[in-house]
Amino acid sequence: MRAAAWLAGGALVLACAGGPAPRDHFYRIEAPLPAPAPLAAPVFPGTVEVARFRADALTGGSRIVQRQATGASELEPYAYHQWADPPTILLQTRLVDFLRESRAAPLVVTPELRAHADFSVLGRIAQLEHQTGGGAPRAVVELELAISRESDRAVLLQRVYREERPAAGPSVAEAVDAASAAVSAIFTRFLADAEAQIPR
Repeated sequence: MRAAAWLAGGALVLACAGGPAPRDHFYRIEAPLPAPAPLAAPVFPGTVEVARFRADALTGGSRIVQRQATGASELEPYAYHQWADPPTILLQTRLVDFLRESRAAPLVVTPELRAHADFSVLGRIAQLEHQTGGGAPRAVVELELAISRESDRAVLLQRVYREERPAAGPSVAEAVDAASAAVSAIFTRFLADAEAQIPR
């Protein structure tokens, strides 16, 4: 009995000496609508459906990705820093909100509603990462965005947008803030291109 008690006490001491386990951190991408807004007139003359974004397995996963050296081929997911939802859903949600707040269309929906749509917006995440090497830490976001017209499946716009934003500091939270600013800039450029390309 004494030996068992001694072993149990030793295990408790070791557990306490190890300290608390690291806690998980969760983040969302916020893409605030820049001023001036909303638009004076809709860009899309009909209902717009925004599909879930596509991405590779790592970029589309829940863990935030870092690249420690500029141009390095290795990407490293953080152990305890995660997106609140997969980025493919986060960016879809933010783009829907962005278009609605901009009043870019009479109605902006997602495929889950099974509504009739006049235009479809498709997105692909090429890069969404925290770069920590080769200078100041920064967020790099590269998105491919396309618009098609449902009546004849014509592609009205297809472009790749890339933005880099310096982070205010080395933390992951500051990198996420920088990524949000980059996403906002991309969505603004995308909406301006859509306004120039879509016949009304």
